[in-house]
Amino acid sequence: MNRREFLGATTGVGIAMLTGAACRDARSPIEQPDSSLTGSELKVFPYPQQVEMRPGSFSIGRAKPIGSTQSQTIALARRSLASHLPAKAKNSMPVRLGSVEEGFDPAWLTADDVDFLNSPGTSDQASIVRIARDGITVVGKGKWGMLYGAQTINQLLIQAARENRNTLPCLTIRDWPDMSWRCLAPTLAWYSGWNRLEGYDLCNWSEGEWKWLADWSMLHKCNAWAVCMYGYWPFKLPGYENETLDVESDWFNPATNQKDKHRFVHRNIQREFYPEVIRYANERGVKVHAYIGKNSFNGRAFGNNPKTNAGGAAEMLPFAPGVQEYWDAFIGRILELGFNGFVFEDPEANHVPNQNERCWKTFWEPWAKEYGFKSVAETNPNAPPLGVHIEYYAWLFRTFDELIQKHAQRLNRQTEIRLISHFLLARIVNESKTKEERDKWLALVDEKQGKKVQFIIAEDKETAYVEMFGGERVASLGGRGGSCTNAMRRIASVNNNWCAGGMGGDLISERNAQTRIVKAGGFGAMIYIFEWTNTEVFAFLGAQYLWRNRGIPTIDNTDQTGILYHAYKLYYGDEVGALAARAMDEGSCVNDAMVLEGVYGSQWPFTGKALHRDYQLLGVLADRVEPIAREAYRKFTGKDPDLYQATYDQDAFTWNGYDPAKDRLFKTERLRLLWVQARRSQEMCNAALAHRFAQRLIAEGGAREAVLEQYDRAIASAKANQRIYQLNYDDDYDWTDGLCAKVTETLDGQRAAYENAPAAASSKLAQAPVLLIPWSKQTDLVPAARRGEYHLRARIGVTSNWDYYNLGVVFTIETSNDGRDWQTIFRKTVHRRDRAWCDVNLALDRSPRRIRFITDSYSRAMDRNTPTWQWALWRQPQLVRGDEVIYDFAAQILEARPLVRLDSDGKDRPFDRHGDDTTGATFKLTSGNLPEAITAAPAIAAFTPHKDGRFGITIAEYEIR
Repeated sequence: MNRREFLGATTGVGIAMLTGAACRDARSPIEQPDSSLTGSELKVFPYPQQVEMRPGSFSIGRAKPIGSTQSQTIALARRSLASHLPAKAKNSMPVRLGSVEEGFDPAWLTADDVDFLNSPGTSDQASIVRIARDGITVVGKGKWGMLYGAQTINQLLIQAARENRNTLPCLTIRDWPDMSWRCLAPTLAWYSGWNRLEGYDLCNWSEGEWKWLADWSMLHKCNAWAVCMYGYWPFKLPGYENETLDVESDWFNPATNQKDKHRFVHRNIQREFYPEVIRYANERGVKVHAYIGKNSFNGRAFGNNPKTNAGGAAEMLPFAPGVQEYWDAFIGRILELGFNGFVFEDPEANHVPNQNERCWKTFWEPWAKEYGFKSVAETNPNAPPLGVHIEYYAWLFRTFDELIQKHAQRLNRQTEIRLISHFLLARIVNESKTKEERDKWLALVDEKQGKKVQFIIAEDKETAYVEMFGGERVASLGGRGGSCTNAMRRIASVNNNWCAGGMGGDLISERNAQTRIVKAGGFGAMIYIFEWTNTEVFAFLGAQYLWRNRGIPTIDNTDQTGILYHAYKLYYGDEVGALAARAMDEGSCVNDAMVLEGVYGSQWPFTGKALHRDYQLLGVLADRVEPIAREAYRKFTGKDPDLYQATYDQDAFTWNGYDPAKDRLFKTERLRLLWVQARRSQEMCNAALAHRFAQRLIAEGGAREAVLEQYDRAIASAKANQRIYQLNYDDDYDWTDGLCAKVTETLDGQRAAYENAPAAASSKLAQAPVLLIPWSKQTDLVPAARRGEYHLRARIGVTSNWDYYNLGVVFTIETSNDGRDWQTIFRKTVHRRDRAWCDVNLALDRSPRRIRFITDSYSRAMDRNTPTWQWALWRQPQLVRGDEVIYDFAAQILEARPLVRLDSDGKDRPFDRHGDDTTGATFKLTSGNLPEAITAAPAIAAFTPHKDGRFGITIAEYEIR
């Protein structure tokens, strides 16, 4: 029985109304449309290269095919168009489809358009699309160009249906891709058995869901997949059953609330459907490559056998008994499944085996004289000389290539091979002292591999590699934000800004990587999308910027959010898409590895390391986003989402061409899971805050009942998160993904240890780091506007020098008459996307004796020493009565008493230097040596402590005389 049959319904929660200080909107500048474009309102993706709008519109009707050319691709294009047309249209519309490759009537096009298609410099994926009063015409240079042109029409039809229009605009489009190879990289099994077992998202998709992705790929003009298969194989492999994803695992039994054993069998092993998926994708112009390691993480048990384990990056020992036969078996099986070729990846380690005589003679001995070693004892497999490294990797390539060609010939199949090279090419570039030396090594690689291979290179040095090999041999990994998402344990991971580059899910980094390979002149790039659900934007981004790199005329093509909002509006519709994008961009992005010290998965620390003080704002973000995600689902479906029950049975989800109802069903489940991750983030933030407060109470010798109360709150939230996770996903106790259970177990253990400890010893049980801060959510406190004799006015904002790591700044104002009892009268967060001043206008019945301006900054940075922390600005703070300025705090800044309150001790102490404290805290007027303010007007820079690991808040206390 499926465990989700055990589930019950959940109670709906209303949408919280949010209020704040008045902030004027200040959007980033929008790229002006190209001079060649007048159709910037078109909602098509990727945006075409050239658009010319024509007067008038064309009525949508049933397709009436025109032309005598018949082919499989034209038949597919016609079916594709028919699936997007209204089912009961009364009128018919002429549709002309053809290509230079398969034939067309030249009378359909102008002479200039014909010359464009016939030009040798025009891509074979180019097309002419025309909508005119005499019908629709799509002519490609090649057959796939025609098919892509038809998809432009399909997207216009989708938008017309959303807007309840029965017309299309008259226009002419000339279109072609900047990159010929635009390859999605999904996964069937990612490090299965090494980092995780059951897998996630696409790893567990059904045939229907994979076919949905094939049609998405065609619709958005992606023409390849590199399907990752690392670890246990997601297919049957006769004779090597222990290497397949048919394994014993642990799962959460909702009937007993206990961990049970069960057999996890990959869907493609339960019923082999992937050959049909490959056939379906091929028909739509998508070539499907097997993305596997070149003797790295191939299977699990065989490579872990001490007799065959070479070390390195889970490499098998060449020439060990049975290894070559095993390689032959899985290469043959992959090709039998129908894969069109391979994206090989070099072993991800600086390693060359030397454990047996043949390894020594094959890889090491040919270089013995060159490097001066005479025996295995004098060599280190983890520090091989460059020549030895080339010998090993070239031998691996030749060996696998021979196996591929043997099976391709047996199956009468053509295959493609591309090679991802990290370590070897980097070593050649970094260790060569001259260009001549570098070129010598590169020529040796080609010679020893036996052919000139197309390389897929790591990002950042695209131009250099194109200069070395030529553009026809160089593609790029293209940015890896869509591969790191799986490490976030089902939390939507976009623009996390906790580390630089792709592992922060940064859309700028992703786009920049793709732009570099386009400018360098390579032939393509990969678009990592290891987790599709709620990170689809990575696929959209790659589809756009590899097709038309200069981007979309109506959005900002340089920031983190332009493509995010645009993509999801096209995906879900304007209103729902904007909510979904906002939920992803503004969420807390907390995952299970970020809750407790010592509870982490096998991923790199910067994909989930415990955070601390920042939960005071992360908890606010989680609470703010949950109703946004819920509202997105409600507006899309008209009802509340179910926290535990999937929208549809995956195995019952079928797909055979675009179907609006099924497409909507598929997207409904994505929106439900967006809300699920928002709810999980809430619970994890609550657990972290309660746990940290418990540690503070323990360290301060607080009442035992108070400590246990906080532990109970933490455990309740952790259990809630665990249940949400375990009733929605499959890898319940996996040591990478099933960390929710580890969090709960750790909290239970800490509570029991504290409760059972003698009173005298309990204070020693506080878990470091103990921070003496409120451990409460820093929610906004913005009083409603009212009249008063006095008003405290100010403007709050952040520096215009955008710091990648800035999550938000909390501005607080306190008043007191005696200097002891401080009352918070205002608190407001300026979030990372807030680029304008926010006005503060607080009515007071009488003038307070003392006022404090408190500044508190927050980040998700995994390394808290990375951000600048120089963000916060108070502009023109004044106490006024009517039009009279009673006190100008900026003008009287020398009367301020600046204080630092460090998290480590919670005590206020005066700055130890005028205007600047040695902790990095600042309270002084902006000047030329400070980051530029939002405007030129004077402002007070109130930067928070951040030097030498000393963090806290900055306070400026004034006494009003």
